[in-house]
Amino acid sequence: MSDLKDIDINNFGPKIESIIKEAFKTCVVQSEKSCQRNYIPAVVMAVLIFNALVYIGNKLGRNFLIKL
Repeated sequence: MSDLKDIDINNFGPKIESIIKEAFKTCVVQSEKSCQRNYIPAVVMAVLIFNALVYIGNKLGRNFLIKL
Protein backbone atom coordinates (compact mmCIF):
# COMPACT_ATOMS: atom_id res chain seq x y z
CA MET A 1 0.00 0.00 0.00
CA SER A 2 1.26 3.47 -0.85
CA ASP A 3 2.18 6.01 1.76
CA LEU A 4 -0.64 8.31 2.89
CA LYS A 5 1.34 11.33 1.72
CA ASP A 6 1.24 10.01 -1.86
CA ILE A 7 -2.57 10.18 -2.00
CA ASP A 8 -3.85 13.17 -3.96
CA ILE A 9 -6.81 14.46 -1.97
CA ASN A 10 -7.65 17.08 -4.63
CA ASN A 11 -8.38 14.23 -7.03
CA PHE A 12 -11.43 13.05 -5.07
CA GLY A 13 -13.53 16.25 -5.22
CA PRO A 14 -14.40 16.13 -8.94
CA LYS A 15 -15.08 12.37 -8.70
CA ILE A 16 -17.61 12.86 -5.90
CA GLU A 17 -19.22 15.72 -7.82
CA SER A 18 -19.54 13.67 -11.01
CA ILE A 19 -21.02 10.68 -9.13
CA ILE A 20 -23.74 12.87 -7.60
CA LYS A 21 -24.43 14.75 -10.86
CA GLU A 22 -24.80 11.43 -12.69
CA ALA A 23 -27.27 10.23 -10.07
CA PHE A 24 -29.36 13.40 -10.42
CA LYS A 25 -29.24 13.19 -14.22
CA THR A 26 -30.76 9.71 -14.15
CA CYS A 27 -33.38 10.96 -11.68
CA VAL A 28 -34.68 13.41 -14.27
CA VAL A 29 -34.79 10.81 -17.03
CA GLN A 30 -35.96 7.71 -15.17
CA SER A 31 -38.76 6.76 -12.82
CA GLU A 32 -38.70 7.38 -9.08
CA LYS A 33 -37.74 3.79 -8.19
CA SER A 34 -34.73 3.67 -10.46
CA CYS A 35 -33.83 7.14 -9.25
CA GLN A 36 -33.63 5.81 -5.70
CA ARG A 37 -31.54 2.86 -6.85
CA ASN A 38 -28.98 5.24 -8.38
CA TYR A 39 -29.17 8.12 -5.92
CA ILE A 40 -28.73 6.21 -2.66
CA PRO A 41 -25.45 4.46 -3.65
CA ALA A 42 -24.10 7.78 -4.98
CA VAL A 43 -24.79 9.52 -1.67
CA VAL A 44 -23.33 6.59 0.29
CA MET A 45 -20.18 6.68 -1.88
CA ALA A 46 -19.83 10.44 -1.42
CA VAL A 47 -20.18 10.12 2.36
CA LEU A 48 -17.67 7.25 2.52
CA ILE A 49 -15.13 9.12 0.41
CA PHE A 50 -15.62 12.28 2.48
CA ASN A 51 -15.11 10.31 5.70
CA ALA A 52 -11.96 8.74 4.24
CA LEU A 53 -10.61 12.20 3.38
CA VAL A 54 -11.34 13.44 6.90
CA TYR A 55 -9.63 10.35 8.34
CA ILE A 56 -6.59 10.83 6.11
CA GLY A 57 -6.51 14.51 7.04
CA ASN A 58 -6.56 13.69 10.74
CA LYS A 59 -3.83 11.07 10.28
CA LEU A 60 -1.56 13.48 8.43
CA GLY A 61 -2.35 16.38 10.71
CA ARG A 62 -4.14 19.66 10.18
CA ASN A 63 -1.09 21.36 8.70
CA PHE A 64 -1.22 19.00 5.72
CA LEU A 65 -4.78 20.04 4.85
CA ILE A 66 -3.96 23.72 5.23
CA LYS A 67 -1.12 23.33 2.68
CA LEU A 68 -3.66 22.06 0.13
